[in-house]
Amino acid sequence: MRRIAQAIVLAGGAGARLMPLTASKPKPLVPIANRPILDYAIDLLLNSGVEEAILVVKYLGDQIKEHIKKNPKEGIDIKMPDVRPLDTADAVRKVSKYIQDDFVITMADILTNINLREFMQFHIEKEGIASITLEPVDTPLEYGVIILDSSNRIKHFLEKPQPTELYISSIGFAEREGVYLHSNLINTGMYAFSQEILDILDQQPSLMDFGKHVFPFLIEKTFEIYGYVAEYYWLDVGNPKIYLKANWDVLRGECQPYSGNVFSSYSQLETGDVWVGEGVNISPSAHISPPVLFGDNVEIEDSAKIGPFTVIGDDCVIERNTVIENSVLWERVIVEEEAKVTEAIICNDSVIGERAKLDSFSIIGDHSKIGKEIHIETNMKILPSTMMEG
Repeated sequence: MRRIAQAIVLAGGAGARLMPLTASKPKPLVPIANRPILDYAIDLLLNSGVEEAILVVKYLGDQIKEHIKKNPKEGIDIKMPDVRPLDTADAVRKVSKYIQDDFVITMADILTNINLREFMQFHIEKEGIASITLEPVDTPLEYGVIILDSSNRIKHFLEKPQPTELYISSIGFAEREGVYLHSNLINTGMYAFSQEILDILDQQPSLMDFGKHVFPFLIEKTFEIYGYVAEYYWLDVGNPKIYLKANWDVLRGECQPYSGNVFSSYSQLETGDVWVGEGVNISPSAHISPPVLFGDNVEIEDSAKIGPFTVIGDDCVIERNTVIENSVLWERVIVEEEAKVTEAIICNDSVIGERAKLDSFSIIGDHSKIGKEIHIETNMKILPSTMMEG
């Protein structure tokens, strides 16, 4: 029985929309619930029977390679070739010598619980050159329109069409038997290909991006591309608001079964959805509102109020009478007395001073110091190594 055993993981994006989270850390290593996004992607492949992953890196790629070397995954061989791709399709072009058969592509910066094994089997059964993961959404025209026939073969793409363009396309396809216009399906960025695509990429060096170049080219040349339509959890962690949502969703258990791997190394308190690492010290007078995740060696001092929907990384110190809610703290963060942190993100090795206040969707870059009684307003982004004196 045919199956797909190889994957390409695209991990080269700079994550510009996540700045300053990605100022000194590549996007695939940005933590969700104290765990790099990349680890979720690798678990997805491992649990789907993929035996070999080819990891393509670019921005701060040495950090990603070092992370993989320090955290090997049993059951999957990860190759990290030294290539410099210009875009998504070019990445496949430049690692083509490693591909032996049909293969799957996924991104290192998405959070999903798609049944990847089922998707790969769908691709094998359809016997097309490519298959694309699609998911229904509630915002019909925000992402564009995909036209499928009754066998799920993709007939046409419309990239964020204007109403007139949609109307004309609807007329053009309306009288064709078995063709369906889907205005609520988005491309969720996971693909399966037959090995034939490698020859096409080699012969067509101008094809750089899958969505913009490769798929329109294949459709124009009448190659068979199929859309796998299913409902599953999927999130492109593209900006700080979505990043916070990703953390909250993992705490809610919305990305099961892969979010369950997050909690496997933690202990759960009797009070409910509160998970703690090793060496955590929580004052008896502290108030914890689930769900909350504490990393290793965290100190929570007297009368601190933590949660709900809060993630605190390793070696953080939360001093007395502080309030931290709906927020994410990375590692070695200190929040001093009576500070208040609401829907904020604080990166590694930063200090929040006494009675300072962080409002919704504010970000503190790593190695920063926010002084006493300073107010960081909604959506403010503090660059790394910033010192703000109170």
